[in-house]
Amino acid sequence: MKIFIDAMGGDQAPRVVVAGSSLASKEVKSQMVLLGDEAQLKPLVHKYFKKHPHPEIIHCSESI
Repeated sequence: MKIFIDAMGGDQAPRVVVAGSSLASKEVKSQMVLLGDEAQLKPLVHKYFKKHPHPEIIHCSESI
């Protein structure tokens, strides 16, 4: 099962969303997919997902 996460929504996004996804990935054994600006997400994924599989990133050029 894949879990899709809007990484650009909410306060202090995308940093807190990626950090929270990293914590959740230790508990949930599903593949995570982050949706958002790839240029912003890649450095955060490398920072927070050090010892477990990196989530897939689907680039979305627009957000609401």
